[in-house]
Amino acid sequence: MLKYLFVIFSIINLSIYAKDLNISVCVNDIQQIPQILLANNKIVGSEIDILNLAVKKLKGKLNIKFNIEMIPWIRCIYMAEKGEVDAVLNASYNNERAQFLDYPPDASSIETSPCSSKYLLTCAGYAVVTLNSDPYEYDGNPKNIPKPVRASRGYSIVEELQKIIPNDLEIDKDDMTNVKKLALNQKGSAVVFSSYFNKLKHDKELLKKVKLNKKMYVMKSYYLAFSKKKSFQNEDKLMLWREIGAIANDKKLNSKIESKYLMFK
Repeated sequence: MLKYLFVIFSIINLSIYAKDLNISVCVNDIQQIPQILLANNKIVGSEIDILNLAVKKLKGKLNIKFNIEMIPWIRCIYMAEKGEVDAVLNASYNNERAQFLDYPPDASSIETSPCSSKYLLTCAGYAVVTLNSDPYEYDGNPKNIPKPVRASRGYSIVEELQKIIPNDLEIDKDDMTNVKKLALNQKGSAVVFSSYFNKLKHDKELLKKVKLNKKMYVMKSYYLAFSKKKSFQNEDKLMLWREIGAIANDKKLNSKIESKYLMFK
């Protein structure tokens, strides 16, 4: 009897002393299937499922409530820099962002292998899109990508491309705009985010003009990154990152989660 009373008391005690965290989060308002999308005016996707599972696992230690808003990516990053939101969802690491965003301990612009972080939220990246009429296939050398190269404003890949091909880079608002410009102008290429593939697969007219190159430009870890303007304790962030990473790195579970959203266009 005493043993059962002790167990009940311990559970009650944990719930009393669990820390409440309300975390405001912004994410790109362009749907990134299967990671982030809108369904029946509700934000859903594999990353939302991963966050919810992490929250459940931490119940009793941290009571977390996420308030997630989809806004233009440039504004999302700006708001995190100014401390107007607590965190950014689906952010890869780069040196510029690291000045105002807190990333998990092993986050780096150079990973030992693609998507090798213990704390990643998702594994994603960029690919090259070229004209069907162009025999070129990406060979791993970005200097050889057909010019002009188009990329989306605010993406981490822009910083890298500006160093490699500063005079042959065109930056526009999103991947769809860039690929349509490629098809219209019949010249150059586009470097697009990997989730754009699912949208392109359903655009039969566009696929008559352009193709996805087989070799990825890059694959890397993406994170839930916190604004340095906010005062969340490091141990709380680390607890959350650990749970997120444990779920995201479970390939079988993650594949099952992602499969729920791949049918969306």
